[in-house]
Amino acid sequence: MGPIQRLATPIFVVATTIAATREAVATASALAEILDARVHIIAARPMPSEWPLDRQSASVQAFAGALRQLTEGSHAPIDILPCVCRRMTDVTQLLPADAMVIVAGPSNRWWPTREQRLAHDLNGLGHRVLFIHTSADAPTALAG
Repeated sequence: MGPIQRLATPIFVVATTIAATREAVATASALAEILDARVHIIAARPMPSEWPLDRQSASVQAFAGALRQLTEGSHAPIDILPCVCRRMTDVTQLLPADAMVIVAGPSNRWWPTREQRLAHDLNGLGHRVLFIHTSADAPTALAG
């Protein structure tokens, strides 16, 4: 018999902006190497319900393509999961119970940013969330 292989729980990154996701992917990749785990990047884009499905899909696929470029050169195995949603918390449909999730973005002390609220909401739903503060210089692309 060969060595026992440990099946580690995957690490999920909820993509916000390209700059913030770059930092989240770097952290997730480092953790994945230590834990021998996969990284799943959820390329979620909130879309208005009145948009036709082909327009929604094209927007999400373009975002997923940009994220794919971030993963080039990573030593950890990384998957991109495109997700069309109405609200960012809809990503929970792709998360197993008690998932390890990384969210990155700017943070404020007095008024939480959208990224902070998302991390708080996911934590409240029972997921293990790591929030990574990024520079406020990066424009936010998170909506909903």
